[in-house]
Amino acid sequence: MKDQVLIRRSKWELSKKRLLQSELGDSSLSLYVESFEVLSTWMKHYQRLLKRTLNGWEGIIQNIEILVQSKVEKLCLQTKETIRQEQGLLVHLIVEGKYRLVPVLWQFSAKEKLSADRFIRAMEEEILPEIRAARWGEYLLEQTCLPIILEPWLASQLIHECIGHSSEADNYLTYMKPNGYQLGMVWTDYPLQVYDDPTMVGMRGGYEQDHEGSPSFCTQLLKDGVWTGLLHNQETAQMLGEQRSCHGRRVVGKKRIQPRMSVTYAGAGKESFEEMIQIKKGLYCVGTWGGGSIGLEFIIRPAYGIYIEDGRMTNRIIRGFDIRGNKLEAIRQIEAVGKDVKFFNPFFGCDKNGQNNLPVTHGAPHLRLRKAHLVPIGF
Repeated sequence: MKDQVLIRRSKWELSKKRLLQSELGDSSLSLYVESFEVLSTWMKHYQRLLKRTLNGWEGIIQNIEILVQSKVEKLCLQTKETIRQEQGLLVHLIVEGKYRLVPVLWQFSAKEKLSADRFIRAMEEEILPEIRAARWGEYLLEQTCLPIILEPWLASQLIHECIGHSSEADNYLTYMKPNGYQLGMVWTDYPLQVYDDPTMVGMRGGYEQDHEGSPSFCTQLLKDGVWTGLLHNQETAQMLGEQRSCHGRRVVGKKRIQPRMSVTYAGAGKESFEEMIQIKKGLYCVGTWGGGSIGLEFIIRPAYGIYIEDGRMTNRIIRGFDIRGNKLEAIRQIEAVGKDVKFFNPFFGCDKNGQNNLPVTHGAPHLRLRKAHLVPIGF
């Protein structure tokens, strides 16, 4: 298997110096190149740890591809503290499953030196369970509707796609308000709290000022399940009579500033995980292969699901399905929210209107939905 390992550097890494020069100017170049070299050293160390761990699956893992990426971004022209620099690993595996070869995707990003213990814990909690699920999991063969529990990574994506995008003020004006959905409406009877807080500058989506120079502040999108806030740039704030805005953002190289999410998360609920799985039959959905939304419809793709029967986790695993539906109907189905909020800084960011990979952060606890629509991939 060692001969099959492929280490590649992305176009971001190859054009790092040119990007730094164009965004920061020559005077800042040496400082940030040096900090990148520190991150690069640790990324190589992470690669060695990962390869050593995966060697234990020889004969099961048919191919490993590790992509190293580096990024620099100038967040705002009005301040000096505007530089985002980070590196990440994108790991693509091919696992021999029960009936076919199964792809597994894992990403790990870092803005600073991290301990080996933290990286090992991330492997144990994320990529190794997915390898086991790819090895032994069955594929969903027909559409079904049943109760589901979303682990925090996947739950945060549901919040991002359904509530976050709907609360971006340009989207609100385009497809929410024209369809009769306005501030003050009830998204869910559960007392769900949802925030977007760019003041959390330690997160990938955080910043001190947006690209229009507006100081950042926290916006509560949902209070006790009720829609209370929108995300604005200066244009939409004026259109809707809001006094302030701080979510005017753009990606590097683009001029158009749009209302965009930053650090979007659901607050903690009151249920423990043990309480949440006390259902007759359902599915615990884990990990994510991404998602998206168009208008009122959304889609998220779990890495795999584990069946729950009579309040207990079983050994039955399924893969190859999407969770799809109407955004409002999905959030309306929330009936339990965990105590365990976790934050995620995906190396690949949010896409909107041709401006892709904007840095964002997701956060959520476990969520339980009374029912959700599961569709086999390809249907």
